[in-house]
Amino acid sequence: MNEILLIGNGPSARLSEAGAAIDSFDGPVLRFNTFRLNGHTTFVGSRCDMWATTDNFPAWQGLFEYERVFFMSFNTDPKNPKFLSFKEQMPKAEMLPRWAWMGCADVMGYTGTSSGAVVAFYMALFCQKVWLYGFDFFQTQQHHYGDNVAPGNLHKGEHESAFFRKLYALGRVGFFEDYHLQTEWGAKLCQ
Repeated sequence: MNEILLIGNGPSARLSEAGAAIDSFDGPVLRFNTFRLNGHTTFVGSRCDMWATTDNFPAWQGLFEYERVFFMSFNTDPKNPKFLSFKEQMPKAEMLPRWAWMGCADVMGYTGTSSGAVVAFYMALFCQKVWLYGFDFFQTQQHHYGDNVAPGNLHKGEHESAFFRKLYALGRVGFFEDYHLQTEWGAKLCQ
């Protein structure tokens, strides 16, 4: 896989009407946990080729047809009852390897890493570029673009932000806004 677009659930995802650009991305689009599309597609698009979720998954997310599904749990035993139950509903489900969680936690310096950080870390090892959209690094007063819930204290925004700055400095991740601008400019230059 050359490039992948990760759509985070941060409130910044509603700041730009990027839905059409997201849906036309040349590569898979991956969404997280309890992503919401209804009422938000103008901003976040409607494509969802891959899904990464923790063991607190909502049943309605299983209505989509995914190319790949990543089940995320600290209990990476293939006989994990939650994973087995999930796999019954989502036959394409695969357990995200424990080393992805641990490697991300080592780099970040704490174990409460977000799903987005773990998947970005994992994908950065296998893709030439990981593009991010809707990643706010828990720096806002709202956790999800689709609700008014506060972020809580499970994730540490300063650690998340520093982690993604490292990946950005290494050229492993970029922001979709930059990709979209490059694509538009490139198309204009080639006309």
